[in-house]
Amino acid sequence: MFGAPAVAVAVMMVAGCAPIFPQLEQDPDFGHYFSMRKRGDAEQARLDGPRLHGPDVEVTLSDSGFRGRTHVGIIDLRVDGDHLTGNAGSGRTDLVIAQQGDTVTIHGSYAGKLGELHVQPNRITGQVGSCQYDVSRRESGATWLEGRRTCGGPLQSIRLALPKDLDARPLMDRVALLVLFLGL
Repeated sequence: MFGAPAVAVAVMMVAGCAPIFPQLEQDPDFGHYFSMRKRGDAEQARLDGPRLHGPDVEVTLSDSGFRGRTHVGIIDLRVDGDHLTGNAGSGRTDLVIAQQGDTVTIHGSYAGKLGELHVQPNRITGQVGSCQYDVSRRESGATWLEGRRTCGGPLQSIRLALPKDLDARPLMDRVALLVLFLGL
């Protein structure tokens, strides 16, 4: 009476609590990725030495700065003291980075859009590019920061994981990599 496709659909509906994506954090190289899970979608970019790459990003760090492409377009950014300047997509980028204690504040324009982002070990809040974030680590030592973001549309619940070796990099590299992954 029901063909195999109908039975498969019925099984998936009954098993509705099963995750759509495999548990990303169980992959052996998970600690090398920026990962963001949203309802029905996941984004990842692997951090390999001087290279950040994934489906929507291909950026390389060199002595002269960060060059490549992301979802905003062509990236050409340079570090100048406490500034990250250049172009992201069709907009100008001029970000000022300040660190006080364990809080890093990033303010200015990214891809032509003004914003201010506050990054703490267990929380990220504020705006970068077109996106606003409010995510935090719910439990000490948890892999994921959880919360919400909006990129000009409705609020989305998200989970965000950062590469394990990100903190070992110089401050300006950490800031640039985070902005490149989060900024739309």
